Amino acid sequence: MADINRDGTPELLTGSAAGLADAMPNAIYTLKGGKPVLLAEYEYRSGCRIAADGIIYEHDSGSAVNAVRSSLRLGKNADKLTTLVEMYSNIARTAEGIYYAKIIDGKQQYISEKEFESFGEIISNPPTRMKLTVHSVLDD
Repeated sequence: MADINRDGTPELLTGSAAGLADAMPNAIYTLKGGKPVLLAEYEYRSGCRIAADGIIYEHDSGSAVNAVRSSLRLGKNADKLTTLVEMYSNIARTAEGIYYAKIIDGKQQYISEKEFESFGEIISNPPTRMKLTVHSVLDD
C-alpha cells in the first residue's frame, strides 16, 4: 500500500513481494466513494515503476520495435491516471523503417532514437523509487 498522490487514501498495489519491494506492482487500485477502482494493470509485456514523487513510469511492448513508454500521475482525489509524457516506437509503412515519436498536447512529434532510449532508462531506473508497505498473502 502507498499513498501515491498524497491525498490521505493509500492505493492498493498487487504483485509479487519482490516486484513490490522494487516499486513494480502488477496492478494499482484506489478508492472512490468507498469502492475499489482499478487504475492500471500490467501483464506479460508491460510494467511500471513508481518513483518517490508519485510519478508512475510505464512501459508496454507489442514487439521489439513497437513500444510505448509513458509517465503518469494520479491527481488528488482522482480515479484515473493522467498522462504526463507518452513516447512510442513503430515501423513506418515506407522505406524509412522504425520511427520514434512523442505526444505533446495531443499532437505527434517525431523524436530521435536517443531521446526515446533515454526516457526508457528513466523508466527502468527512476532517480528514487517509492517505498511500499508489502503485505504477504499466503494460502493455508
